[in-house]
Amino acid sequence: MNATPRHYGIYGLRVSSPIAPLCPPALSGRETLGRIPRGGVLAETPQVTIRMGTVPVRLHRCADKGGSWERGDSWETAPGVCLIRVNGVARYLVSGGRDILVEPAPAADEREVSLYLYNRVFASLLQQRGVLTLRASVIETGRGAVMFVGRKGAGKSSLLVALLKRGYVMLADGVAGVTSGPDDRFAVLPSFPDVRLCADTMDEMDWWQRSKGNVRRDRKKHLVRADRFRAMPLTVRAVYVLIAHERNAIEIDTIGPADAFGKLCERTHSKKLLRGLGQRPTRFRILTALVKHVPVARLTRPARAFYLDALADRVERHLQESGPHRAGRR
Repeated sequence: MNATPRHYGIYGLRVSSPIAPLCPPALSGRETLGRIPRGGVLAETPQVTIRMGTVPVRLHRCADKGGSWERGDSWETAPGVCLIRVNGVARYLVSGGRDILVEPAPAADEREVSLYLYNRVFASLLQQRGVLTLRASVIETGRGAVMFVGRKGAGKSSLLVALLKRGYVMLADGVAGVTSGPDDRFAVLPSFPDVRLCADTMDEMDWWQRSKGNVRRDRKKHLVRADRFRAMPLTVRAVYVLIAHERNAIEIDTIGPADAFGKLCERTHSKKLLRGLGQRPTRFRILTALVKHVPVARLTRPARAFYLDALADRVERHLQESGPHRAGRR
C-alpha cells in the first residue's frame, strides 16, 4: 500500500487516502469519473481522511456518554464510532463521519483491504454522515437516477451491465448512498466505476476483456470497470426492488408506500450498524419521505433462468411508459 495519500472524489466527498480503490475514479478519454486531475491532488481540504495506524481490538463500552453500545461477531458501534474487524484482512475504526483508521493484518492482501474499506467500512462512514445506504445498482437516465435495490444475488450488477451495454451511465453498484434535500428531492451519490460479476454474466455480456481479476481470493466474482460513469449526484426518479420468483414471467408492479418502506428497510446496506450509531431515526425519516415522493415498483424475474436482455427490455419499456428517460449515449 502506498504510504503517500492521494485524493479522490468518492460519494460526493473529498477523500484523502493512502489506499487506492480497486477501480480508482479518474478522468480519462471518454470517461467522466470522480477523481480530480492534476496528479490526484485536490485543491480543497479533504472532508474524509483515511490513515494507517493501530486500531483497538475492542471499543470501550458506551464510548459516548448516554449512548448505546452494540456489537456483533465482527463489529462494534457506539454513537459516532464504528469498529469493523475482518479476520486475516484488517481492522477499521470509523469516527465522526470524517476519519477512518486502518490496521492491515500481517501479510494481508492489499486488494482485500481496499475491497472492505470502500464497501462495508465506507458505508458506515456514510451512515455516520446521515446518508441512507442501500444495496443497489444505479443508472443515469434523461429523467434522473433509477435505482435497482435487492438482496445479495438478486441480479443487480448483472442488470446494471446489461443496461450499460445499451448506452446508460452508471452511478453506483453495491452501496448506493442517498441523501435528502429541500422540496422532498433525493439524490444518489456517485461511488466507483467498478462492477462485480459472476462468471455466467461475464460470459453472457462478453466482458472478460474488462476483468481486473477476482474480487477476493476465496470468491468467484470478477471485478470489471465500467466505461460510462457519472461523477456528480443525481436526483432519484424511480426505484425498482429486484426479486427472484419461481414463475417464468418477468413482472413489474407498483407497490404502495408501506410495502415499499419495508422492502427498502430490509435492503439497507450494513443495517445492523444503525442502532449503535444512533442512525435509525435518520433512516426512518429519509425512507418515509422517499417512498412518499418517488415511485417504487417490484421487478420480479425467474429464479432459475436469468434472461438479461429480456429483463433489460422490460425495464426500458416500463420507463418509456412514464415519458422520456434515455441518457445521451457517448
